[in-house]
Amino acid sequence: MTSLNEIVAVAKKAAAAAREVQLAGLRDGTQIRTKSGPQDLVTAADLESERVISGIVAEAFPDHDFLGEEGGSRGRKSEWLWVVDPIDGTTNYSRHIPYFSTSIGVYHQGRPVFGLVANPVANETFLAVEGQGAFLNDAPIHGSKATKFSEALMITGFYYDRGPNMTLTFEAIRRFFDEGIMDIRRLGSAALDLCYLAAGRVDGYFEIGANAWDFAAGAFIAQQAGVLVTDALGSPLSLKKSYIVGANPALHGQMLKVLSAWRTAQEQSPW
Repeated sequence: MTSLNEIVAVAKKAAAAAREVQLAGLRDGTQIRTKSGPQDLVTAADLESERVISGIVAEAFPDHDFLGEEGGSRGRKSEWLWVVDPIDGTTNYSRHIPYFSTSIGVYHQGRPVFGLVANPVANETFLAVEGQGAFLNDAPIHGSKATKFSEALMITGFYYDRGPNMTLTFEAIRRFFDEGIMDIRRLGSAALDLCYLAAGRVDGYFEIGANAWDFAAGAFIAQQAGVLVTDALGSPLSLKKSYIVGANPALHGQMLKVLSAWRTAQEQSPW
């Protein structure tokens, strides 16, 4: 039977192997092309990182299912599912901006039980195991203790859609500033954004259109650090593309009120 200790060891090995691929791509250059549109990039390092991670997981756990951003699902019927984004923040990576990550989340019988998010340039690895808390390079981390917007540094992201979802995001930013928040950042990696939330580096996170590979590991790490991470209705996240709202319990409800328009949009969303 698979143990969580085995999961941790294999995930760390896979992330380390992906790191070597990514650093080599930064050093030597990597091919870049578009996917769904000019804002949606993929690099040769993305594809090679996922191939390396998938291979290491398959060698250790040949019966486990695997869902990757670039390769999709193996389609295996397994109680274990690995959800992987080989490079979350590909645009940053392609421009040598050192804010990108490898994200590895593991689900058991449909429930998240492990998350790892590694920034290879900063040499930071965020990790959480079910019931054991969250860690940054083996040191425990906890979410922010901010209780009011004036203390809150928020972080957000933009989906590739330049239509209604972008409008909703800009309107939310305006409303948060009207509520007197400290400031807002948009850094470009949802997985790392959620880990910064877990570490108390930021106090609130909101984004429309994140996919499972974007948030599977980071949301779990944040939750293990005492942060609430839900959709715009305040419900737990599934593996579907989602609206995401994250903050400590004192701020989360306040954020949902500000994001009331997102609730309506999510109720009407095809996701």
